[in-house]
Amino acid sequence: MTDAAEVERFRRLFEVEQGRVYRFVYAMVGAAEAAKELTQETFVRAFRGFGGYEGRGAASTWLCGIARNVVLNHFRSQRHFARVFDVDAEPERAGGATPELRASIRAALLRLDADKRAAFTLKVMEGMSYEEIAAVTGAAVAKLKTDVHRARLQLRAELAGMGEER
Repeated sequence: MTDAAEVERFRRLFEVEQGRVYRFVYAMVGAAEAAKELTQETFVRAFRGFGGYEGRGAASTWLCGIARNVVLNHFRSQRHFARVFDVDAEPERAGGATPELRASIRAALLRLDADKRAAFTLKVMEGMSYEEIAAVTGAAVAKLKTDVHRARLQLRAELAGMGEER
């Protein structure tokens, strides 16, 4: 991509979508530094393939698909399925939760299997439709609905009583 207009289009895309991609990657890996590096790798790969991006679907769907592959490759190459959790990191959308509750939520998210964590993060935290998530993950909509439902049940069970301690 050498066309200045294309570079500018990509720069604007980066500015709009970097937060969403980072939050998705962070939810998948649970460590701020790893999420920053993998988000950067996602945008490097997106930049290389931007000429072939046709813009049929949402750019966030395309980028999260790339991010998902980057994360999966990271885990495969690192054999890093026992993830290191960065409890000191501050997520971008923490709301009014206490640091203990935020840490418990992040830890509970990391205990979800990768499919459930991706589906839950994209649906609940990023507000994507099931069709968009299917485009990112390659999974059937019915499976995604099941994964999100089961993720909610698991998270509820693990976090039961946490809010009452405040």
